Amino acid sequence: MKLKEFQKQLKEQNIDYVILVSPDPNLTYFTQRSFSHAISIISGNDVHLFITKLDSFPRSTGWRISYLTKDWEKEFSQVKANTIGINYGSLTIGYLEKFKRIFPKAVFRDISKIVADLRAEKTTDEITLISK
Repeated sequence: MKLKEFQKQLKEQNIDYVILVSPDPNLTYFTQRSFSHAISIISGNDVHLFITKLDSFPRSTGWRISYLTKDWEKEFSQVKANTIGINYGSLTIGYLEKFKRIFPKAVFRDISKIVADLRAEKTTDEITLISK
């Protein structure tokens, strides 16, 4: 819901990309959807969502949509990043180790406080949804 504001903070904090892996609640928050399995890569200018063929997501949202394939790690390795934000509170050790192999030169930063602070203040739309 506050994706543009989040992207602005990424630029200010010099974070090249944030990777969120379902069932991270922040992925659900930004997409307003639950997935059987999904991984998102968010930069200051772009949002890319990788989903399974079991899931769907409207292309009209502005997110680039791709399907997770068995070669997803190779696809991700094409992303060039110095600093990658991850939510340490939600990411499994297995995924952290995979990302460290995929991005061996990147520095990983915990973005959990950034997202928590962003989500703490509710918009009018969020208050309406909560009220329902």
